[in-house]
Amino acid sequence: MNRRKGAPKRKHTLFVAVATLLASVPLLAAPAIAAKPPKDSPPPETATTFKSVDTAGGYFASGATLDLPVPGGTAEGDFLIAQVAYNAAGTIDAPEGWNTIDVATHESKPIMQGLYWRSATSNEPAHYSFTLTSGKGDTVAGAIAAYSGIDLDDPIDAFGSATTANTSVVAPSISTTQADATLISFFTVRDNGSITSPSGTTERWDFYSAGGVGAIGETIAAAADEIASEIGSTGTRAASAQASDGGIAHLVALRPATEAPVTDPTSPSEPFVQWEDASALAGVPQGQYSGSMTWITNHITGANDFWRAGYDGSGVDVALIDTGVVPVDGLTWPGKVINGADLSFESQADNLRYLDTYGHGTHLAGIIAGRDNADSEFSGMAPGARIVNVKVADSQGAADVSQVIAALDWVVEHRNDMGMNIRVINLAYGTDSVQPYQIDPLSHAVERAWHAGIVVVVAAGNDGNAALLRNPAIDPYVIAVGAAENDSSHIYGVASFSNCGTSDRFVDIVAPGRSLLSLRSPGSYADQYYPEAAVSGGYFLGSGTSQSAAVVAGGVALILDQRPELNPDQVKALLMDTAEHVQGADFKCQGAGSLDLTAAEKARSPRANSADQTYQVADGTGSLEAARGANHVYDNGIALTGEMDIMSSPWVGYCSNGTCVTTLWDGGNFNGASWSGASWSGASWSGASWSGASWSGASWSGASWSSKTWSGASWSGASWSGASWSGASWSGASWSGDTWAGLSWE
Repeated sequence: MNRRKGAPKRKHTLFVAVATLLASVPLLAAPAIAAKPPKDSPPPETATTFKSVDTAGGYFASGATLDLPVPGGTAEGDFLIAQVAYNAAGTIDAPEGWNTIDVATHESKPIMQGLYWRSATSNEPAHYSFTLTSGKGDTVAGAIAAYSGIDLDDPIDAFGSATTANTSVVAPSISTTQADATLISFFTVRDNGSITSPSGTTERWDFYSAGGVGAIGETIAAAADEIASEIGSTGTRAASAQASDGGIAHLVALRPATEAPVTDPTSPSEPFVQWEDASALAGVPQGQYSGSMTWITNHITGANDFWRAGYDGSGVDVALIDTGVVPVDGLTWPGKVINGADLSFESQADNLRYLDTYGHGTHLAGIIAGRDNADSEFSGMAPGARIVNVKVADSQGAADVSQVIAALDWVVEHRNDMGMNIRVINLAYGTDSVQPYQIDPLSHAVERAWHAGIVVVVAAGNDGNAALLRNPAIDPYVIAVGAAENDSSHIYGVASFSNCGTSDRFVDIVAPGRSLLSLRSPGSYADQYYPEAAVSGGYFLGSGTSQSAAVVAGGVALILDQRPELNPDQVKALLMDTAEHVQGADFKCQGAGSLDLTAAEKARSPRANSADQTYQVADGTGSLEAARGANHVYDNGIALTGEMDIMSSPWVGYCSNGTCVTTLWDGGNFNGASWSGASWSGASWSGASWSGASWSGASWSGASWSSKTWSGASWSGASWSGASWSGASWSGASWSGDTWAGLSWE
């Protein structure tokens, strides 16, 4: 369901169409009063059963109600859609029992359109009254249509508009592979005008007046399975209508009642693909892609409701513990990214330090806090927030659990240094730990951050609906995020690759995680080996619960900008209290539901005592090796195992011989050894753009990853698991691990 509810479109937008739009409709001179089509015009055979009455309307004073008749013959279980067009910028209040599809206000014309739906009961009234409020009285029109044989779930919706006379109003394309789904367009145009239905469609009802709202209408566009056979598996279509002075259009997809449940944890999971083929996005105009951040912020999550209220994440720092970040357009705003610690295997290579050699961290940074500038129209969830880049993984995603624990500890220790205000951690790392969270050292590390006032957002995992949550998402204090399926302005299920957990511990919330378009790291491993995921303009197409976690982390930054006094428990309670239920999804897979920032922005803050989480606190006394589970890094084929960190130091842990400590850092030492990558200056980028040039186009095939060896002075020499260990020989080339497309990184 749409979260935008009446929001004007943002000045800078990034939309990308999923497939080819319909051919342009010939433009005709608009008559003063256009004739209605014959009432017996048969709809296409693909259309669902349709019932409707004539539209109602007229000139209404502010605060008056528009009474829309219920179609004759409406039966219990029919799917009702109400359209209300208002020649003013105001509000439309639907009667009780109606759900909002979308309320769109034209960005330049005094015109708005609201679409609402409900399931018909056995005792429908003769009409429903919609209240119109604005600063003046003006023309209003509307109608109700009934459809039988429709699944009673939120419809998929997309929105478009036209700004000048005698131009086509284009409703954005909707991607759906659901067989027999019907795509229907709803139009409103201003002044004395007409609707010219797109080729191959049937106009069903319309209303004309002497001024103000010139016409409203509803047309059947096509069935999704027909479109799939004509265009391909993406199954997209657009429809347009002539506007005499500007207009609004929505394209709505209705599913048949025979649709199977979206989420079934007992069914086999689809193979998880993190970087996807984006060829369908190439060469099409900006405008209507449901996975773009513009759609996600404006139409799905409601992030722009915070923006309009003056909150964009400014003053909030988000620590991104990941593969690094590069300064590409969208992240080059002065001060946008601060380089924190680099604790990765590449930290001592001058040409790799802090940089995202894999491509994952940059993608997430864009989702969290990307900001448009002169060279980019890209914006993330919290464009005013700042990213603190804490790199732990190399170009293949190799990172040991000890590095992630060190990074979490580093963030807590430095959260307020040098003017920083780290209030959020985004962590897409996860292992299949084989010990309870209560003793797990990784769980202890995230809890330590949580109790220090930092909201920790963790990806649930990409092993499938039947899988347990990954560690540390298994820890009940943090916010465990699953991946939601979205189509245009609608969350309609949970991705089959998203981990759900058990009835004892399951996801807390879901957010868009399928086919998100964010920033590309040129020359990175992902860029080299998944070139099909690249989109012109510097973008990359990817899926995963890590992308979902980034969406939520950005949302948390908005909340903390608005309410900096909230503690992590209150933030979590607010997100879960305002989340929207995902119909058809198992409770373990969706948790409280999908992220709804429109509701969160308006909701009262939970009281601290009522939001307080009282789970057993993890003490970190467990095994480092058990925390790894099956996730290991390797040097020349030898796995790092046992109670030893990457510096070959025996794992001391947080409690030893009855003495417990709050951190394992001592200056630049962690767990008793020097980690030179822990030193940092707090420097931020000055606006320089990144092209990947410093990697000199190197193929990711071995020694080219690093131009120098690791410093023996900083990395101790020892032996572990029978393998000879020489800190001086680490080039980064011989290290490998569970890759980002695999298990440990989500």
